[in-house]
Amino acid sequence: MSIVMRLLCLALLLFTAQATASTLTIAANPVDGKQRDAFQRQINLFKQAHPDFKVELKIFEHEDYKSRVTQSLEKGEVLADVLFWFGGASIREFADREWIADLSELWQQEGWHETFSEASRRAVSRAQRQFGLPLYYYQWGLYYRKSLFDQLRLRPPQTLAELEHLSTTLRKNGITPFTLGSKNHWPAAAWFDYLNLRINGLAFHESLLAGCHAFIEPRVDAVLATLSKYIQRGDFIDNPQQHDWKAALPFLYHKQAAMVLMGNFFLASVPNSIRHDIAFAPFPLQQESDPYFEDAPIDILIVPANSQNSPARSAFLRAMARPDTQAQLAASLDMIPPNRDAKISNDATIRQGAYLLNQAQGLAQFFDRDTHPAFSQRALPLLSSLFQSPENYQAVLAELEQARQAVWPERSRNSKACQAGSGDV
Repeated sequence: MSIVMRLLCLALLLFTAQATASTLTIAANPVDGKQRDAFQRQINLFKQAHPDFKVELKIFEHEDYKSRVTQSLEKGEVLADVLFWFGGASIREFADREWIADLSELWQQEGWHETFSEASRRAVSRAQRQFGLPLYYYQWGLYYRKSLFDQLRLRPPQTLAELEHLSTTLRKNGITPFTLGSKNHWPAAAWFDYLNLRINGLAFHESLLAGCHAFIEPRVDAVLATLSKYIQRGDFIDNPQQHDWKAALPFLYHKQAAMVLMGNFFLASVPNSIRHDIAFAPFPLQQESDPYFEDAPIDILIVPANSQNSPARSAFLRAMARPDTQAQLAASLDMIPPNRDAKISNDATIRQGAYLLNQAQGLAQFFDRDTHPAFSQRALPLLSSLFQSPENYQAVLAELEQARQAVWPERSRNSKACQAGSGDV
């Protein structure tokens, strides 16, 4: 082979390698067409701004996605260069196992420590290192019928004592305080989350869900005893286990129930005819002087540790971190952008949620995101069962403790993992 031909072959190989390196793959699991369109819109804008990069979006079925991502990371396979994911306990586990890339250098270069709220930064951090990029989040809290409250001259409760008084007034007027659909279990966990956050605080809540405390200890007993009391006195619709979360909403629509404890996403299901009559209030505190700790699930981007497409990957992360990008993505999904410079939607509920989360002294991700999947799978049905047999709450606590010991047989609050902290920044 002549020298010229060899040089041509070498050039071709270099061009091929460069082209391959410029192909960026992104994996996502949109829950519906609206979310898929929102993702695709941002990717198309990125492609227009970076025509040298070839970009491929891989879409996976929502429920199958979690196991696919976990299995690929465990095996060292690259499902995609960038993965849509969720803040919380899994990030800390992935980081500890060195399955995902440490993005701390990029955070420093781009000044993201100042750009993003402390709470959103905390959701992607482990041992003061950053392993993800926050995209959007949303608030949980009480949603209620304004006209019904006005009719009965009621106001949203600010403390748990006021909640008890409000519930009594509603029941006396023939109205069930809360609707709930626990058929799929997770809505019941919201009640555990909020009562535990209010009674015991965020640090204990995170440590408990990391397996560092026994579920049969008095602090947890106080949580389920309170919830059991609410159920037994009739604060919830009958037989909530027969309804999924959407099927339970008509009780609110028809004013058979006054409130629902839910995430902001549920507003997309509310009929336009009554949307103006749905108002938001934070879940009440134990004492008015207590700090607000809130459930605020956040979706993020992560990078597999062995992903090789660094230039395109970094460019995409920078683009997704920009305030205009975060504002567009959040607005299209009725979410809140974590970038402090991003414009927030004019929707009153979203603005209330943004204010609440910005003022909160700490954010949890939600029960199933804040704990090990193996524990969540056993715990969620147990918490849901409480609404069928509230008088047996201590038996539920005992079974939760059995599940904890099965998932974390060696873990206690004195173990190394627990002393390191479950959610350090």
